Amino acid sequence: MNKDRLHEIIIEEVEKLLTEKNSVNYDVLNMAKHYTGIIFKKLNQNDITNMTKRVISTHAENGDVYVANINCKVIQIDVDYRSCEAYNDLNRIIVKIYDFADRDTMQEHYEDCEIGGTSKVYNGIITVNAYSINGKPNLPSIKITLQHELEHFLQCGYGLDITNNKRLQTANANLSNNMNNSSNIIARLYYFFSQNEIDAKMHELYFDIRKQQITSPTQLKKCFAIKEKNKYLELLNKLINDFTDEEINNELSKYGENKKSFLGYMERQMYYFDRKSWKVMIQYFDEMENVKNRKRIRED
Repeated sequence: MNKDRLHEIIIEEVEKLLTEKNSVNYDVLNMAKHYTGIIFKKLNQNDITNMTKRVISTHAENGDVYVANINCKVIQIDVDYRSCEAYNDLNRIIVKIYDFADRDTMQEHYEDCEIGGTSKVYNGIITVNAYSINGKPNLPSIKITLQHELEHFLQCGYGLDITNNKRLQTANANLSNNMNNSSNIIARLYYFFSQNEIDAKMHELYFDIRKQQITSPTQLKKCFAIKEKNKYLELLNKLINDFTDEEINNELSKYGENKKSFLGYMERQMYYFDRKSWKVMIQYFDEMENVKNRKRIRED
């Protein structure tokens, strides 16, 4: 057996382990449940550190420069529980909650505060950048983001090193380009529809399905992950309609691709996203049915 085929087999087995028979990994869920409990407890007890982030911005209308001081609550947790060996290198979880007066201000400084999450596998840190509106933290977004980053950490813990993915490296390098040019659009599409990102999105979807108590497949469109996927499909449509084949192929050459191979990739990844979404929904329905059965047994 050659080395390349052996590597393929190892990756296949690792991916089976990560996704189990469904699309949500219970090691991730257990870690998220444990540490969101600690985060919410620290918030209730005001066991936090206060800091201020200084942001220099420019008014879009007149170009005037102004300085905004954004208050932020910081929670640091030393990791003392690990649901499996893949988390052995996870040492700390840091949650930063930026406080905004209203949603418009939050939207204005969303990128300045890097709202979302990052996993620093090399030094064992997960950072969640969350927000509050007028002093009220958005608690569901903290749990969703933490689950997302815990999934990425699990992927790396089991050897799926995304830094070796040349396509994602190229995409990450182009994400900072102007939002509406072909370079940025293609980079965003590659990133969002990558297998690693889709797998992490499934944990967001699972949380949303439980939160909204989805009872029918037709209601999936209410979930944020599905709405986000549809926005990216609109972005794909924009790419195809607003740019020439020459422009698209020129950009895709950086990835060693062309328009035909790129569209084939997108079709495969959309199928992967949809298939895993159905598995998450079925998993949730199975869990709810098991709860009902256990309740009936107790009542009998």
